[in-house]
Amino acid sequence: VTYIADLHVYGYQPLSGPRAGSSRMILSCDHVKSQWENSICRFKTISGRQMNVTAESLSNGCPSGWTAASTQCYMKGSANQNRAQAADTCKALRTGAQLARILTVDDLTVLRGMVSGIATVGAVCDASNRTICTWFDGSQVRNIIPSGWASGQPSAAVTDTILAVQSTGLLITDSTTSRAFYCSLDRMVSDTEQLECITPVLPDSEISASVAVDVILNNQTVINVDSFLYFDVPVIQKVSPPSGPSTGSTVVTVVTSNSNLTALEKDLRVSLRCMFGDVSVATTRLNDSAVTCISPASAVGPVTIGLSLNGKHLDTHTLSTKYMFYAIPSSAVSSPLTSPFNGGGTVTVTTSGVTSGSDIWCQIGSYRTQAISYTSTNILCRVPTAFDAGAASNQSLSSALTTVQLFQNAKWDNDTLLLTPTAPNTQGTAVVRVPNAGGPFSSLKVDFDLTVNNGANSTFDPLGSNGLSMSFGEFDEEDSPIGENGFGFGIRLIFRTATAKRIDLMIDNTIVSSTYVGEYCTSLFQPDRRRGLWTFNDCDPFDAIRSANSSAHVTFTWANGNITLLFNGQTVINQLPVLSMEGPEADWAVVFAARTGEQGDQHKLQNVRFQAGAVVAQQNVPIFVSLNGQQYHRISDLSVTY
Repeated sequence: VTYIADLHVYGYQPLSGPRAGSSRMILSCDHVKSQWENSICRFKTISGRQMNVTAESLSNGCPSGWTAASTQCYMKGSANQNRAQAADTCKALRTGAQLARILTVDDLTVLRGMVSGIATVGAVCDASNRTICTWFDGSQVRNIIPSGWASGQPSAAVTDTILAVQSTGLLITDSTTSRAFYCSLDRMVSDTEQLECITPVLPDSEISASVAVDVILNNQTVINVDSFLYFDVPVIQKVSPPSGPSTGSTVVTVVTSNSNLTALEKDLRVSLRCMFGDVSVATTRLNDSAVTCISPASAVGPVTIGLSLNGKHLDTHTLSTKYMFYAIPSSAVSSPLTSPFNGGGTVTVTTSGVTSGSDIWCQIGSYRTQAISYTSTNILCRVPTAFDAGAASNQSLSSALTTVQLFQNAKWDNDTLLLTPTAPNTQGTAVVRVPNAGGPFSSLKVDFDLTVNNGANSTFDPLGSNGLSMSFGEFDEEDSPIGENGFGFGIRLIFRTATAKRIDLMIDNTIVSSTYVGEYCTSLFQPDRRRGLWTFNDCDPFDAIRSANSSAHVTFTWANGNITLLFNGQTVINQLPVLSMEGPEADWAVVFAARTGEQGDQHKLQNVRFQAGAVVAQQNVPIFVSLNGQQYHRISDLSVTY
């Protein structure tokens, strides 16, 4: 009688698997001796049913007869076969086996040392770009390309695109020739010795999915392991969208047949994960039958998508479809690039890689719509109106607008905007967000009637209050109060009504124009013993901005890089070039502000109208396309011009 040490089981993976069986259950143990190699794993149900499978010892993470590399176990096929035959042979060899995968440089080094001549492995390369290759499950060949190529590879001389290996590295070959091949199995790396049991099928008649697992030595000694949980695999019913750019970041919704994924996760004691080929990503519960996950970056091409239900690897029972990674469209617009203000035409986007069944959308400016039609190289898009594209805005200011914010003493009097009352030392601010969904406008027109006085029934005071400003720039509530000087970078129009009666124009905090309005000024030369000759303006202080009984009509236009200002029909600023300006940005606003100072002027705005974009001047809007209805890609630098 030979006495040997007891077998101790420290743990096992996975903890769960599909009712169809065929999961590789790995037991971490000690004292795995040859005497135990004919032992069995017993799966015992609550009803008393016993299902026995052979327990096989693993050497260095691989079964007997297999060669260990860093992530894979390799075995040479017994006879030369073409690629299709070799793939079937490997799959039938044992659970988990497939035509050889090479995941690391060490894997490649080990396999190169085993090969004599040329041997087929399990990857196919893209016909148009042979540096992009994929394994059977759709995952990308990484880490070993390009450094693993043999000299002169990848060869364009071979019409087929099958990956093979020889002693000097990787090469491209054909799929029809019978040659040597290698099978691979995922290596189960562990610091302990291991037994492997392939889980049996759990019959549908078994109600309870939890079964006890024991290892039986020499047909009589029972080592209790724990329990194994079987689950009904949630069949994938829909993946949306079925494709996304190779840069990743697509929100993919996976809808399954299971109506209680939350309970399934709880029972399995793991979190469900999406698998894109061999890349695992986290899921977010959408509801009890669907999850969402974010696609990883990948090379262009199809991959198998599924769910990992046991926290280890993709369960092939969940597969229902392929997910396509496509190249980001890089193309030109062939016709036309201009459109009338009312739109109505079409534009053809020339691109590549559009596949049948793609969810093709066009976006011109801010307007999105499905493509009228498409081929593999052309997408026909409808051109919307300039308003729909966010390239134009035409809006009158009223108390009903929700895009107006009032601060300090500003208030509505019907549709008259009263910035300040007739009272000293008050101020008011009105912020108007001009609709510009297509991005920042490069043109703006504002016209309004301005009334500044100290009340219709009071004595007119020629000294006036501090004044009023109109600013076009970025605005934050912390910027308020603003007063007559305006604020920040961008365009500022300042109507001064205190001592000097003038209109100042500022661009990015710098005065570029200053015009006296309603004053008659004479330049006088004054000799001075200390300063020599100097000049000052002697102005008669009558005031056209302030009026006791009437308003002044103001028209401000910024278009084609120039600013024009009309005051009561008179040109104050004529096509003044704006040589440089920080902006505009999409979140810029028009801000009116006033301050009374010591004088009690009221500041009123009436008949305020905003026009922007293509209503005022030529406006360019970008063109985007989406191949999955979710992510939009800018087409070169071309635009539709309204």
